[in-house]
Amino acid sequence: LMCLSKVFRCVETTTFDELTQEAIVACTNSLLEASKRIEEKSKGSLDSELFLVKHLLILREQITPFNSELRVKSKHLDYTTTMKAFSEFISESRAHTRTLFRVNSSNPLVGLVSHGVPTIEEDEVDCKRDLESQLRQTCDSFILRSYEQCLIAVIPFLQRCDTFTKSALSNKNQQNGSASDSPPQSQSLPETDFGSPERVLKLLDTQVQEIPGLLE
Repeated sequence: LMCLSKVFRCVETTTFDELTQEAIVACTNSLLEASKRIEEKSKGSLDSELFLVKHLLILREQITPFNSELRVKSKHLDYTTTMKAFSEFISESRAHTRTLFRVNSSNPLVGLVSHGVPTIEEDEVDCKRDLESQLRQTCDSFILRSYEQCLIAVIPFLQRCDTFTKSALSNKNQQNGSASDSPPQSQSLPETDFGSPERVLKLLDTQVQEIPGLLE
């Protein structure tokens, strides 16, 4: 990036965009690799996401002064149609050898020449968009892992409540659609052992006390 800042005014825009694209890709890959190594050494912590978010923000800030679109278009040949035409030529030649000597559209050589030309494909790489996408993805991952760690005791409780609610609703629908005289389910969530107000308040109080330690 220091080299880019020195050649910013010295090269053409197209050349600079290509150099910047390669530099950003190299920096991003290096940061991702470093984040993986941090994750391996400190399993269960948020250090890897914090490291990646911090340095991606620094990278985005450092390329902002360049005031360039950083979009690079590349062209390459697509040989899909060529391979298909060649396969058809081989199969037709083996099945109908005599057609090779005919000067008409049924000659496999004509199909190979007309349909075997490779097509030119054009790709556009937007470095800024890819960088923002990686930053957004990392932030989402950090938020999710923070949520899971801070609510490690509450999440199972919520899942259990969801299971209980779905089960109660399913039983109610079965009773409404059944002609049997079975009594309806009378137990509500606050009446259960795990869903009583006292248990819920105790669970929340314990979780609130543990949050500062989890964030250290």
